[in-house]
Amino acid sequence: MVTVSVFFDFSKAFDRVDHLMLITKLKNLNSSDSVLHWIYSYLTCRSQAVKDSVADTVSPLSLIRTGIPQGSVLGPLLFTLYLSDFQYVLKNCKYNFYADDLQAYFHCKSKELTDAIFRVNDDINAVILIGLLQTISS
Repeated sequence: MVTVSVFFDFSKAFDRVDHLMLITKLKNLNSSDSVLHWIYSYLTCRSQAVKDSVADTVSPLSLIRTGIPQGSVLGPLLFTLYLSDFQYVLKNCKYNFYADDLQAYFHCKSKELTDAIFRVNDDINAVILIGLLQTISS
């Protein structure tokens, strides 16, 4: 038996989450209206500025239009729910998924390796397509 594993790390993925798409996914998961409203409020109307401590200046505020706050308890959960579609496209392999990291893997006999790799490539292409459609990969 051999094990083949493919690792994905979606760079800046938390910053690319579309708020309305996330709310739609949460609604499709039967989240209550109050939860949807709270999460929408949590994600929107955020702004940021950059502080230059050397020059002792602060940039003007900039409105954040996409993304999930990083370093929060809720961030990884929201991101995992945002990418819940992966469960429907990973048909030829098993996977582990947390936040912006995905590990797809499979076991097979050595003589079946070539065929298995072709099948898993279909899964990999589907992951890339979903990443593009959901704006988390480029």
